[in-house]
Amino acid sequence: MSGEEEGCWSTVGRDEAQKAQILNIGTGCEMFGITSHELAHALGLFHEQSRYDRSNYVQIIKSRIAQKNFYDFAVVGMKNMDTYGQKYDIGSVMHYRPTEFSIDGGNTIVAKDISMQNTMGQFRGPSFLDVAKINRHYDCSTNCKNTIKCVNGGYQHPRNCNVCVCPPGYGGKDCTGIESSNPVKCNGILNAGEIQRKFTINMKPKSFVNGVRKCNYHIKAPAGKRIVVIVDSVIGNCVQGCYEEGVELKMYDDKTVTGARFCCKLQKPQTLISQGNTVPVMVVAGKAQAFVQLRYSYVDHPQNRSPKDGNVTSTNLNPLILEKYLDDSVDSEAIRQEFLVFNLFLQHRKHRWFQIPTEDVNQEDFETLVRREFMDDNSIDI
Repeated sequence: MSGEEEGCWSTVGRDEAQKAQILNIGTGCEMFGITSHELAHALGLFHEQSRYDRSNYVQIIKSRIAQKNFYDFAVVGMKNMDTYGQKYDIGSVMHYRPTEFSIDGGNTIVAKDISMQNTMGQFRGPSFLDVAKINRHYDCSTNCKNTIKCVNGGYQHPRNCNVCVCPPGYGGKDCTGIESSNPVKCNGILNAGEIQRKFTINMKPKSFVNGVRKCNYHIKAPAGKRIVVIVDSVIGNCVQGCYEEGVELKMYDDKTVTGARFCCKLQKPQTLISQGNTVPVMVVAGKAQAFVQLRYSYVDHPQNRSPKDGNVTSTNLNPLILEKYLDDSVDSEAIRQEFLVFNLFLQHRKHRWFQIPTEDVNQEDFETLVRREFMDDNSIDI
């Protein structure tokens, strides 16, 4: 590992032409998410949006990319990449940000499930699937003589063979429980009903924090039901990837993939519907405030509806934001403005990170308004 050259870079996997594997972490590359990104390259991971199945999950807006940078969005074929059967993860630390290599500050990558747009480009560090893929590639499980059962996509810990490595939001010996929280009281099950219920978490600013503060809840519904979550308000640190203060909701049945994240001021409530009957909700904060107000209820799963309930199509089985639809106008100015929350530019092939601030918001007035409108007896105030 070296910092003698400019930029943050590494070859993908072992380069047999070199006597040593060079991993350069230049000035400005010290953030853990960036260094782990380059280390993952050295261990063999390509960029996530280079996967051969990416067109099922994201759309590349070529009109916003200079031709000289088309190479950076090239797809790696099946013969040269093994996904080990893992799902595409928009929250991977190997995924480009929405505005990567943009010539005008607009989005160059748009999620086809639009609720996942703000999950893209996080710098917190490797996602669950990033680490799982590396463990699978290097066959770390062979360290364990006996196997144990792990559920919800967890896998046996290669250095502590009696426990499982669980996806975020899940915990316990076999990943059947809820991930422990910090503080511990901010944790539990929220039982959904047919009537909407309101829930608020307010993690106050702290001058001193020992590690990351995290609240973990599971919204539960009866078997055969789907959960509707309406995110009414969020106060967080508005950055691409929402990897600092904010909320994450796992709406897919596959709980190994990173969920839908929100960390920016909402122009209007956002409504999502789950694939199954469990939705892990994770609220994360450092020293700054994280405030989330949401409503939740359940509805019948389309497969369980009678014909009189209306038309049911296969598209109804996917998580979605009910008020938003992605169509052929994805390159429009409206979409550009909606997701232009915190533009970061990557200059040249070697990574140089720049930051453009968002429009100033009177945070104090906004917080007062939110607390007056939404705080109630069901709130968690910590």
